[in-house]
Amino acid sequence: MMPTSPCYHEVVMPEHLLERLEYLESRVAFQDDTIEQLSLELATQQKQQEKLRLQLDAVIAKFLSL
Repeated sequence: MMPTSPCYHEVVMPEHLLERLEYLESRVAFQDDTIEQLSLELATQQKQQEKLRLQLDAVIAKFLSL
């Protein structure tokens, strides 16, 4: 039984619009996941870069002390 509230409006969309909406929702979900993966990878790369920078600084300091 449908509500009798005057605010209730049933929206009927053509099938092709529903399919398009589902497709776009799917793409957004995929893009969200991809962004999250890239963000995690970027954080990993930044940590690795900092570690390498510290190692390089140590090598330079050792070289200069010779």
